Amino acid sequence: MEQTRIIQRSTSPIYVYYREIQDTDLNTRTITEEEDIINFNDVLDGFERQTGQHEFDDLDMDQNPKLMLNSIFEGYPDHNSQQCVMLVNDFCSSMHTSARQEGKYAVLIITEDSIFICHTDSKEKSITKNADVIERLLDTDNVNKYAEFRQQSEETIVRHYERHRTKSLSDWLGIENFEISYQDAGEISIFTEIDDSTCAFQYEKDEFVNKFLNTDSGYEIMENLFRTPTNEYSVEQIQFGRRNYENTDDFLQDFYSLYYDVKSYQDHFAQVASSMEPWQGNIYDHKNKVTKGKNGQKFVIKDHNDFNIVFAYKNIELSTQWRLELTQKFLDGVPTQFTHAGNPFSEEPVKIGCFEIYNDVEIDGLDELNRLYETLQRGGTGEQLSNLLAYVIFVVAAEWSEPPLAQFFPQLASKYANRLDADGVVIRDEDNILEFKSNEWFGISDDDELAKRISKEIQGDTRLLIGGIDEEDQSIRPINRNRFDSERNTSIRNKVRNLNGDHDSITLKSVRLGSGDCLLFVFSVRGDHSFNFDAIA
Repeated sequence: MEQTRIIQRSTSPIYVYYREIQDTDLNTRTITEEEDIINFNDVLDGFERQTGQHEFDDLDMDQNPKLMLNSIFEGYPDHNSQQCVMLVNDFCSSMHTSARQEGKYAVLIITEDSIFICHTDSKEKSITKNADVIERLLDTDNVNKYAEFRQQSEETIVRHYERHRTKSLSDWLGIENFEISYQDAGEISIFTEIDDSTCAFQYEKDEFVNKFLNTDSGYEIMENLFRTPTNEYSVEQIQFGRRNYENTDDFLQDFYSLYYDVKSYQDHFAQVASSMEPWQGNIYDHKNKVTKGKNGQKFVIKDHNDFNIVFAYKNIELSTQWRLELTQKFLDGVPTQFTHAGNPFSEEPVKIGCFEIYNDVEIDGLDELNRLYETLQRGGTGEQLSNLLAYVIFVVAAEWSEPPLAQFFPQLASKYANRLDADGVVIRDEDNILEFKSNEWFGISDDDELAKRISKEIQGDTRLLIGGIDEEDQSIRPINRNRFDSERNTSIRNKVRNLNGDHDSITLKSVRLGSGDCLLFVFSVRGDHSFNFDAIA
């Protein structure tokens, strides 16, 4: 049966304007053949799969684009091309910086009864006017956001859509961010098998939140299992909007990312990280933005009520001000919530001291690092030792993590290292974790003998040995850094691990001081491993 449409589109000429957002030249195309017009209208109708709707008069839109839209409607089929240029420019100016990258386009389409404008990704670095590009730009998989102003009877209806929720389109239209229709919204269908038949439990998003995020409701989704207050079922598949999930973990990660409004930041991170080239200057991660250079072009605007959104990565550097703020909060014990945009989101955080990290990551040995943090927080810990303990915590956390957190933690650690003073004094007694060792204690030149000496001290337990601090007066007397380069540190660490049952939660590193000398630390976590007394006898 031939599909019928509620609204039949006109077959009058279609005018198309498009340009790369980074460029200023506007390309044009006019479609006049009836068959081509019908085919083109079918392309536009394809965007009706999921859309929000407002009346044009209800928009709190800026007057300039409103006047341009009215002028274009009133002038059809004649229209002032300058008005079209200005409308496209106004639309482009509302885009955030990640939407302005190379290969991103704005397309304006004018029909007798409709004005359609969209932001699209060509999926290529460049395209040419001579190529048949419009169909490619308007592929539904390429369009990131659009608004269509359609005249119906005596009113104008505005339809809108975004692939992921951002603020640019809602701000341009003058509506609330939550009113935008976006791809990752929609009904949730949980498919299961009952008596050899496939059945689906269907929930609207708000209904799902009320049932499954309320711990007292009796509804729960766990690993490939779906539980209600009266029964439980196996999960064969979950459909969320237009996405299908074969396992519950993938679905829950995406759902929580959307529920807590972090999905768009994850997409921005992927775009920024993939666009970085080795020869480019540094990109800086600030508390409220990501920029090229310290105060240069803005790639991302951050605006989240619940979390600090972290972008720090191998070529993305924490800004000086934000790094200072974060490191001080850690020392002061101020609870701080993070999610790294490069990792999947998790509703349950991992905790390092007062930092709560809402990512789906596993960091073994966190309990032991948090014991170190308790030592740091105890009264009487002086500035030097506080900085040193914080340094150790983040260096070890980085070693136990995967990227991108493995590149975020060292940037915090470096700030503490820069504060250490080669002439300082450590104000704290040793305890059952912490022990100071003089530079002479680490003075053995034979790596095997030094590994045995270290192993006698840690004996498979959770211990932190800090070398370069006099045990009597607790003054810092650093070690000659030339004696402990990274190659030797790795060799000694591996030998210590071997003497402790190849236990890999043993870290040995040097901390360079401003004088060029260093402190040395060995951090060992209690584990289920054998301690080889015979080897060190």
